Amino acid sequence: MLALHVAISLVFVYLLFSLDEYTTHRYLMHRMKFANWLKSKFLRRLCKNHMSLHHKRGYRHTDDEPDDSLADIMIAAAIVGLPTAPIVWYIDPITVYVAGVFAVVYSVVWWLVHLEMHRNKGWFYAKNPVFRYLERRHQQHHLYPDTQYNILLPFWDWVFRTHCVPEARQTRRQRAAAV
Repeated sequence: MLALHVAISLVFVYLLFSLDEYTTHRYLMHRMKFANWLKSKFLRRLCKNHMSLHHKRGYRHTDDEPDDSLADIMIAAAIVGLPTAPIVWYIDPITVYVAGVFAVVYSVVWWLVHLEMHRNKGWFYAKNPVFRYLERRHQQHHLYPDTQYNILLPFWDWVFRTHCVPEARQTRRQRAAAV
């Protein structure tokens, strides 16, 4: 019974952390107004680095170019995700423990996948079809920064309609330019 409980908790936590990733990326890393509203130097620096450094250079980065650090990503995600911990604890304490372990694993996997996408180091998972699919989505995010915010689980881009189909998007832009 405990194994089933942990499995259900993992599914819930995966969706919750994916929502956290989506929200952090969309609203903290792409919107300076939230950093300014919170008067946070950390969030201003994170947003500026992400938009000015990460998005303004080519998709492939060299090893000497700075990128978002794992610690910065974890701190930004904690700002969004930690307020949910008391609610989850009230509902189910076991899920909070699962979330604590999953937070570290999810952050490290997210960072390694994102690093491989931009640095092309040839790590063992780089030829995996799932990784290739996620990388194509992330390349679209760099072409259209107001889309494809999730890196590991595209579900929230579908829910919030920020999923990008390049052909449809291009057609909309062409239509708008023609008017």
